Amino acid sequence: MSLLDEIITGATDDAVSTTNLLRKVRVVAHYLGAADLTAWVKGELNGYDSTEGLGP
Repeated sequence: MSLLDEIITGATDDAVSTTNLLRKVRVVAHYLGAADLTAWVKGELNGYDSTEGLGP
């Protein structure tokens, strides 16, 4: 099973913690070079420095 498959399956599995799911998303985002996604996941995992730039 690929990491992407694990993320897709884990997103609907109550046994998978949100933290573990986000860590897997961070790995995939890094490999894809998706800077915006990586930054979002880091914020979700570690907290945001400020509320600037967040939605309404």
